[in-house]
Amino acid sequence: MTQDETHDPNTLYGDIAYIKALAQAGFSAPLQNGMILVAAGLIFGTASVVHWAIINKLVGLGPTAIAISWLASAVVFGLVMFFQIRSIHQNPMAQNHTNQASGSVWTAAGYGIFSLFVVLILAGARLNMTEVLMNLIAPGVMLFYGIAWSSSAMICRKGWMHGVAIGCFATAALLGWFIQDPNQMLIY
Repeated sequence: MTQDETHDPNTLYGDIAYIKALAQAGFSAPLQNGMILVAAGLIFGTASVVHWAIINKLVGLGPTAIAISWLASAVVFGLVMFFQIRSIHQNPMAQNHTNQASGSVWTAAGYGIFSLFVVLILAGARLNMTEVLMNLIAPGVMLFYGIAWSSSAMICRKGWMHGVAIGCFATAALLGWFIQDPNQMLIY
């Protein structure tokens, strides 16, 4: 670059426009964790329907099958998540602040959901109220989902995500109302 090029206003404006376009492209890059959310919905939604079918005696399985169903779902989801995260890290489109921040929010929500599960199991065992406290897991999960969707909406500046967050919060309240109702897991 010559001395004249560094002082040429057209070159400087072009460079600034290029840098601005790069920044805007990075901000508006598509979110990369959508497939993980779809997988979670399908896998855990199936476990919820199995749970509901067992509770309502629509299938000839005992309560142990509920635990096996949820455990199997967690293993399958863990595998899907492992491979999806690997794929995301290899994708150059995922390497922007928006995807990293949103991914961090969802990771924290996952840790929170797991912690809620452990807390309710331990409290239920200690108070001899496991069945009652287990019914709080579904509303608790929906609260964490609402927080994650709301946070992602603010990070990504996507209005439709706020709608999903509001739906999660409303569903959490509905699930709270249906605690110990045999249809709670179907609603979930």
